[in-house]
Amino acid sequence: MQLVERRRLVFYARVSAQRKGYVALLKDSLTPKILGEIIDIWLLRFDRVEQLKTRDKALAAFVIRAPEEVVWEKDPQFRVMAGEQFTWVYFTADRRIVESDGLAEPGGPFLSKDVFVEIPEYLEKVVDDTNDRALDQWEKEGLM
Repeated sequence: MQLVERRRLVFYARVSAQRKGYVALLKDSLTPKILGEIIDIWLLRFDRVEQLKTRDKALAAFVIRAPEEVVWEKDPQFRVMAGEQFTWVYFTADRRIVESDGLAEPGGPFLSKDVFVEIPEYLEKVVDDTNDRALDQWEKEGLM
């Protein structure tokens, strides 16, 4: 339990979320067209999608309401939200690797995996980010 104090009121908050990440191998290299199609699926499935962009040397999040609003850049990054849960998703232009990272309650669903579950037609494989064997193999193949 973590103690949180605000204006003389004391609240106890349970801090039990655990970090979980995944790495996915796209069937094809990332292009603006593929990225737009993936964002379109996420917009239908999840509560909110934000693109993270550097602005004036600071990172800022911009709400995406349509795939056309995505700004194509070398390494597009997104925050995908469902209820109180969110995950970070990291793409690399002209590469086939996509990474996700997020927090979830132990035993609960991981949004960091759900973002990939929703786009199977674009993925060759998804592995836990602790799967060193698969990640080493992808690195040897020049995919990472």
